[in-house]
Amino acid sequence: TGNNTSTDNVEVPPLVDLAVTKSHVGDFTVGEQGTYTITVTNNGPTSDPGPQTLTDTLPVGLTYVAAQGTGWDCTASGQDVECVRDAALAVDGSGEVTLTVSVGPAAAPSVINVVTVSTPSAETATENNTATDPTAVVPVSNLTIVKDVVDQDSRAVTYSIMVSNDGPNATTSAIVVSDPLPDGLKFVSVAGDGWSCAEGQVVTCTYAASLPVGGTAAFELV
Repeated sequence: TGNNTSTDNVEVPPLVDLAVTKSHVGDFTVGEQGTYTITVTNNGPTSDPGPQTLTDTLPVGLTYVAAQGTGWDCTASGQDVECVRDAALAVDGSGEVTLTVSVGPAAAPSVINVVTVSTPSAETATENNTATDPTAVVPVSNLTIVKDVVDQDSRAVTYSIMVSNDGPNATTSAIVVSDPLPDGLKFVSVAGDGWSCAEGQVVTCTYAASLPVGGTAAFELV
């Protein structure tokens, strides 16, 4: 009867369904840092022995600062960020990575950041292995203003008022200059290319066009 039992060891590979999501809170702002949260979940039906690998190529305008998460080893080369988790990921288990970036002028007005997860294990579905996170970016402009007397004829004085944009972004909303004339000065006229002005003892001029980095816009007030 010693040969009445037979044993056959069969190796059964894991079968998993990894899904990734990517999110952020609020708008990013040029010159500041932004944070993404990346989450990997195993929908099963078996545990994933690992490793799980996250790949994120940062869009133009975003620069890598740091990435960290429990069990994850993250590195960056240029715009390419890679995070690897060697541990097993149980069914319905998840792992999270926090990615911090520096926001540059080229990111405005928006960027789209894409992340992909992969594993050596066979997967039941792969369409959820990639997540896209559109991100609105607030541009920043540093405006300066200079006012000079350019002509004085008897009682008529002409001022030149010039606005400059030192960047790092072109302006995206109207520029408004307000000049309340002090006692002793009486409004005569105001004009300048691209400017729309409200006349009176308080002169208000609006420049509706975008002012590029390094650009200037000027008007004259008499």
